Amino acid sequence: MNSANNEVLVNSGIEFQKKGDFINAEAQYRKVLASDPHNADALHLLGVLKNSQGKRREGLNLVNTAISISRAAIFLNSRGMIFIDMGLYDEAANDLRAALKLSPEYAEAFNNLGVVCLKTGKFEKALDAAKKSVAFNETLTQGWLTLGSSFFELKDYEEAKKSYARALSLDPNSAIANINLAKISYMQGEMDAALEKFEALRLAGFNSLDLSYPHANILMTKGELQKSADLLLQSYKAASDWSPLEGLIKQDAFFSVLWRVCSYFTDVLGKSTEAALIYQKTVEHVPSYGHLIWVNIAKIYFDIHRIDEAIEFCQKAIDCTVTTPYAKSMAYNNMGVFYLGKEDSQAAIQCFEKALEIEPGQILSLGWLLKEKAHICDWEGFAKLRDDVNAIRQTSNTASISPFTPLAVYNDPQALKYWASLSGHEIFDKTASQSVPMVLPEQRRPGKIRIGYYSFDLRDHPVAHLTARVFELHNKDEFEVFAYSYGPDDGSVVRQRIKDSADHFIDVKDLSVLETAQRIAADDIDFLVDLTGNTKGNRCQVLGLRPARNQAHWLGFIGTMGSAYYDYIIADDIVAPLQNQDDFVEKILQIPAGFHVADDVRVVDPTRETRAALGLPKDGVVFGCFAQTFKIQPEHFDSWMAILKQVPDSVLWMASGPKGATDNLKSEMQKRGVDPARMVIAERCSRAEYLSRFELMDVHLDTFPYTSGTVASDALYGGCPLLTLSGTTMVSKMASSILTHAGFPELVAKTPQEFEQKAVALANDKVERERIRRELLQMRNAGALLPVKKIVQDLEQAVKNVLSY
Repeated sequence: MNSANNEVLVNSGIEFQKKGDFINAEAQYRKVLASDPHNADALHLLGVLKNSQGKRREGLNLVNTAISISRAAIFLNSRGMIFIDMGLYDEAANDLRAALKLSPEYAEAFNNLGVVCLKTGKFEKALDAAKKSVAFNETLTQGWLTLGSSFFELKDYEEAKKSYARALSLDPNSAIANINLAKISYMQGEMDAALEKFEALRLAGFNSLDLSYPHANILMTKGELQKSADLLLQSYKAASDWSPLEGLIKQDAFFSVLWRVCSYFTDVLGKSTEAALIYQKTVEHVPSYGHLIWVNIAKIYFDIHRIDEAIEFCQKAIDCTVTTPYAKSMAYNNMGVFYLGKEDSQAAIQCFEKALEIEPGQILSLGWLLKEKAHICDWEGFAKLRDDVNAIRQTSNTASISPFTPLAVYNDPQALKYWASLSGHEIFDKTASQSVPMVLPEQRRPGKIRIGYYSFDLRDHPVAHLTARVFELHNKDEFEVFAYSYGPDDGSVVRQRIKDSADHFIDVKDLSVLETAQRIAADDIDFLVDLTGNTKGNRCQVLGLRPARNQAHWLGFIGTMGSAYYDYIIADDIVAPLQNQDDFVEKILQIPAGFHVADDVRVVDPTRETRAALGLPKDGVVFGCFAQTFKIQPEHFDSWMAILKQVPDSVLWMASGPKGATDNLKSEMQKRGVDPARMVIAERCSRAEYLSRFELMDVHLDTFPYTSGTVASDALYGGCPLLTLSGTTMVSKMASSILTHAGFPELVAKTPQEFEQKAVALANDKVERERIRRELLQMRNAGALLPVKKIVQDLEQAVKNVLSY
């Protein structure tokens, strides 16, 4: 085949290649090489084609062969481009300079040299090369793009915009120009213009991470978290080039985007898998941020009950070579929390202590350590720890501990309000900022008042046992009752009672926070009552989305929730007198008959066991306390021990607690000069047997400052006198309210000394104990011990008053 035919074939191949028809282009070049294996043009063009197909090494070999035949500037330029694509920038620069020696006005070579300089961070040199490129060829689109990118990197955005505009005049569809113009608008704070450009690029199919992060950030500032989260997730799923990610994540604004998007997926949408994907891809490509990201991944795995893996991820964060004291401390803190999920208190405490060795003032670990030491009655250093946590209130601290912990520790309503308010800000304000609050009709619809109860505990749990009668006693002529359950369906009798008595029982367990709020809003609830509050298993973030016209809490959390997203706290004049309004963020909504309800139709079986069978003395006084161990404070325990010393042959009958608690309590008895053998442990049993045990108890000694609620009413229904100490917080007056409304105010002490005196006097007066027991049982059998029906009626009237009926 002659050279003329080969030239025709080469030109034909070039035309096919311009059209993107690489198959036919290659076929033309192969025909040439079949007849002329040393045709440099065909070798060169085929090498360029192979490189464009991603076959770098094959393309390089072909161009090398062409150069060995003819050291032409165009061949050297093409090899330089291949080296750029291979990341061999020194080699590329050598070839491009060689090409410029052969052809000093070679615009494409100057442009490619500018690209090399951009890739290697030599932005001034890139600018010089790009200027020469467009000087020699004003119609070279790539030259204007490189010039624009050089100005962009040098932060001369006005000149960059001019260069990109010139590029677009030559090629209106230039992706680089459009992408960088969008970025410039973002960097110059022109957010509406940037958003418009980002949206157009996205519609055109551009979904790279370096576009998605600023795009997502703009959407966040506009409150569009759903769109922001979807955008980032799709970008992560589609990403092939991860090289921009490290630079993006190092920017605080974009790390915040990462964290907020993942929090939105987990906390609002309940989509842990999506958050885990984003975090894991990030730490895979930006391992230097592992100390921050592994901890977040761990929390996701803990939330989906994969606790062992969560602990392993915390260890990964701890083992990171790049870290900070705070990050390492938080990893230990979270690992401690996860060990609590395995009921391993000792391992948890060790983790919290390690966290505090690294960051002594780290409030979260201080709070968790205080909680868990209280839980297992480990009082070594407890008083100092309690004081250290309390002293934080005098600082500029903004971090919260679980507000449930202070309930049992501090007899100070302002301390409880302080911690609840910080927690409320973290829970409710964060949720509200992550989504759009529900939009409800201004006017309620005519007809019955719709009252809703929202709870994790509509199961075999004290809250369900307390409120079962509420659902049964509501006036269904005036009220339509909704029960929203997001806890487990345990198939219990009490859950079925609530199902049978509520007009609507809606299981929202599998719905996200947002979906739950939407469901409640769709039901057009007039008055929503949160029965769980900030206790274990809660999903109270739903209240932060304002799904009901009026929102209140009751029974689950005995104190202020610290957030204005709750309009009311349901209380009475003993636990929350109106003059104490300053102790609450919510308005106090009083129930005159008493805020504590209980099941007044339950049957208490006769004693199933004898004292002897349960290890109790036949004739000695049995003091008891069936409260949870975290409620036992060392100072109140002092009073218990003083009582035992004054009542010979008496014993203290305790409910079994977590591992280690009994041993610790017996050790504390020994320290106080009381024989640990005088403590008898009541092992776990059925609810019916538990209720019957109060018949074997002479006096129930209450805890302080977290006094009894369910246990108090259980003791009274069992005919057992309960002695309590009343304090200044709502929770410290809970048992006082129950006793007073039941008609036994004489069982309420005002000081520790009076508590001890009353206990000893009652222990030594069998006639008085029998009188109280007899009256309690008579009232119980007459349905008059706690006026549950009146409480429900008072609650209904309070709701009507709120709705201005």
